[in-house]
Amino acid sequence: MDPSMLYNDRCIRELNESDIPKVIEVVKASFLDANARVIGAEDLPAIPWLRLTEAQFLKWMQDSSYYLGVVDAPEIGIVGFALMIEEGGGGRKLAALYVDPAHQGDGWGTHLYEAATEAFPMSTNVTVDVFKENTKAMEFFKHHKFVSVGEGKVKVGKNMYDMVRLQRTL
Repeated sequence: MDPSMLYNDRCIRELNESDIPKVIEVVKASFLDANARVIGAEDLPAIPWLRLTEAQFLKWMQDSSYYLGVVDAPEIGIVGFALMIEEGGGGRKLAALYVDPAHQGDGWGTHLYEAATEAFPMSTNVTVDVFKENTKAMEFFKHHKFVSVGEGKVKVGKNMYDMVRLQRTL
């Protein structure tokens, strides 16, 4: 199935309540696939993305400053999720971009990113924070013309991990 054809058929749409259980599965599988080698097993229970609840999604859905998009591919179902948040000064933060590991590399992440960006047409830039050792995410965002604008550390569980803030001017 050609993802570019499906994007044109609008298989990327806003999240609805019935999507939430499958989106939670996709987020957890994608996060673990990309970061299990980065974050120590003892620290994984402290990751908010691994503790998401339906109530959190419902709260996000009620906030107009959030864009929640899913890839709902015919014959496949939900394979990806994006969360874009308005920030001050015309910027947006891509707080989440997750694609089911079985469908990564098929173009779904690109389509989700594009749809999330289109949801805020007046944006001047988009930022995203990535674990420095998450090579899949780093390569994806650099391919989409994001550049590093800062580095720092974040405490997850009992340990500190390197983070990179990436930004793309629109």
